[in-house]
Amino acid sequence: MELELTRIDYGTVGTTSRNCLKLLPNAYKKQQKVVIADVDGNVQLFTIKKTEAQIIFQVYAGKKVSSIQLGGAVGSNFDKIFVATENIVKGYTKKGKMFLSFDTNLTEAIKCMFVLGADLIVCGNHVYNHYRDCKDVGTYLCGDTIVDAVALSPNNTNRIITILACSGRVLRVLEHCRVRQTIELESVPTALHVRKNILGDKIMCGFADGKIIAYNFAGFIGDVKDSVVITSEYGTSAITCIDTYDLTGEGNENLLIGRRDGSVQVFSLPAEDEVDLEPREIYRESFTESISAIQGGCVYSNGATEIVIATYAGSVFGLTTQIVSVNLSDRELFKELLVKNASKKQPDVDNQVEGTSINLVKPRERYTLTTQIISTSTNTMSAVLDVNDSVLLDAQKATYSLTIEMPVPILEILYQSEINIQFLDLENDNAELTENQVDSTGPFSWAEVHNWMEQMLPEVPERLSGGADSMELYYKNVLIGTILECKYGKGWASFRSDNLSTISILKDFLTKEATKKRIKLEITSNISEASINHVLRLIEPAIQKHIKVKEEHKFLLALLEVDIRSEDDWNCLLPKYQSILERRSEIENDFIKTPGILQRYFGVITDFYIDRFKFKGMFVKDKIPELMKLLEDYKRMEPIIEFFQSYTADEVNSTTV
Repeated sequence: MELELTRIDYGTVGTTSRNCLKLLPNAYKKQQKVVIADVDGNVQLFTIKKTEAQIIFQVYAGKKVSSIQLGGAVGSNFDKIFVATENIVKGYTKKGKMFLSFDTNLTEAIKCMFVLGADLIVCGNHVYNHYRDCKDVGTYLCGDTIVDAVALSPNNTNRIITILACSGRVLRVLEHCRVRQTIELESVPTALHVRKNILGDKIMCGFADGKIIAYNFAGFIGDVKDSVVITSEYGTSAITCIDTYDLTGEGNENLLIGRRDGSVQVFSLPAEDEVDLEPREIYRESFTESISAIQGGCVYSNGATEIVIATYAGSVFGLTTQIVSVNLSDRELFKELLVKNASKKQPDVDNQVEGTSINLVKPRERYTLTTQIISTSTNTMSAVLDVNDSVLLDAQKATYSLTIEMPVPILEILYQSEINIQFLDLENDNAELTENQVDSTGPFSWAEVHNWMEQMLPEVPERLSGGADSMELYYKNVLIGTILECKYGKGWASFRSDNLSTISILKDFLTKEATKKRIKLEITSNISEASINHVLRLIEPAIQKHIKVKEEHKFLLALLEVDIRSEDDWNCLLPKYQSILERRSEIENDFIKTPGILQRYFGVITDFYIDRFKFKGMFVKDKIPELMKLLEDYKRMEPIIEFFQSYTADEVNSTTV
């Protein structure tokens, strides 16, 4: 990894479809305009001037916008904006003037679209249509579901070759609306991309298993050559969008990838004559929403390249190579881990860096209103909100991955199956809800609850924000990495954390302070059993590290007693012992710190154990010696986890707290 990028938030729109965002062309490293559309039918073009977003135009194109493409006359700048909504294609100039409204008369809604000069390609789920100058050239009915489509013009001739990516694991090559060639695939294709400034007979194809393969059609006169660009080793989540752009300024294009799991990756691509070199990953970051669109260009300021990204839930942000005083990706950690409701006001940390968070349009009040309607009606949520779902086979793990995404927080999912289903934990710890929550209500004032926060937590603002009716604070535990979210206002306070001990401390403090002032509090707790394993697994690597230091120090003391006088004596030692002697100074310094740090971690675990049963109204301090014995003899975390889970109400001598 060698590419340093800084996140800049441009704002939020409604939920978005694939290929919903494009950058209007300009000279390299010259500021570009951004056009974006959402499923509500809103299309807007904006630019950034003096760190402020200026909307050039905003129009309502119709119902759900499924695709945006740029077009223009061959040889000119592709600065005409084409928008597909239902079965209509509309065209806008860069000033917002509509010059085209073309009814394709498709029986299906347009799913994907491609524009090449005077040629327009539109596809529904099964129907492919080709138009030239808005006149019907031909139609093709596909037996598989069409996932994506691109068109090529070999050697800049008048020939138009279309490649359809189909869910039946094939690429279909069409000319004159007839299938010329069918390419069998090992996985389901999910995205197609035509590289800029490359001879018009090459494409890239992203797959559901995370691979990207390049196809060279060699002028469409011979066999198709394919080469794996990115293997599944770099990620098994489905590819949702691809772009190529020279981010580094070295003269070669970089490969930009967006994935279904929210990952964004950048790879350096070898030059055409560097056939022996392989792409190299130079940047990777994970976000909490699936990526709908990704584009490379220059938006925030002249001279600084960046990646512009749109997510399914409507977040629009850039990852710029420009050095900003504060890297926003650091503070985004708190939001990504806990803040799931994008319709609520974000913390004041957004305003710490001028210009790094820019509002494009109003927040998604529609979704807040929708959830209120749902709670008071019998309508199902699927009838009101967009749901982004998929079930994909992961061949490497021999599992199916079910993904469900919505523009509002998902509180519960009810599933029904006629067969047994085994759920597996994901590596990103999102498989289970690991948050514990305590809510408190009562007749206390804004000032009182704010004063309590100042006493409980560090760096709480002394003064309340003017006009605000609530406050949000986020903290990260520097020892084990757990997160605390605090939200409070007049008469209420809510705390969420994956650390049960944190919740216990806050609950006790609030009860104590309310008792002092004779304020009657109503406190409700929601404890997640999944958080137990989650926190213990967070602590596990640190304990293993310091246990290893202790063991290496024991070996070091023994090895120092060995009389080593020659190279032959040295070579008699195993490489493991040679390494220990070579790192003597490092091991000795680490060992000095280890005993104190280990005891801190052991203390965290014992407190965690007590707090876990405290919420159950059980007294377990008599079990602490047994737990400490397990910790002193620590080899792995599994016995500790079993100890946490082994005592039920019948097995513990408990008393009500």
